[in-house]
Amino acid sequence: MGFAGRPGTEYRNRAANNRLREEALAAPRGVIYDRTGQPLVVNAPNFEVQIIPAYLPAEPQAEHAVFERLSRLLNMPIELQSAITSTQVITGQGLLTVLDGMKYLYDRSADTIEARKSYIKNIVDEVRGITPYEPVVISSTVPGPIAMQVAEEAYNLPGVRVYAAPVRKYISAQ
Repeated sequence: MGFAGRPGTEYRNRAANNRLREEALAAPRGVIYDRTGQPLVVNAPNFEVQIIPAYLPAEPQAEHAVFERLSRLLNMPIELQSAITSTQVITGQGLLTVLDGMKYLYDRSADTIEARKSYIKNIVDEVRGITPYEPVVISSTVPGPIAMQVAEEAYNLPGVRVYAAPVRKYISAQ
């Protein structure tokens, strides 16, 4: 009879562990003052827009709608289509040799990998299968008014959040 309350407690703890997630937050650093008490270095908010891939809508159209709205708000393209789709590389002088063609494709793929870092869907797809519950930064230099707009529309943008990361601001002497 003493065990009657325990299963309920165990299931309640399991449920809490399923819906709660620990997240480490960096503590803001202290303000630095000069000898007269004037601040030299202070903390200022730097707004990031992040996406948690697991919380994006499951339907492709709904996910694309989230990406489209973010694209308009952040002035970022949604997806980079692969430029390497053909086995023949044509130049103004005709077909390249196989070795030259392979070098061209390799160079283009390196450019493509670097360029994908500025496309919303490509950023998300890169981590979706590896760490779907970890936030991935889509843009780390979002102006305050745009960040507030994204935060206001959070109910229509599942999986999207705004994070204010503290950054150091150095006050120059005047």
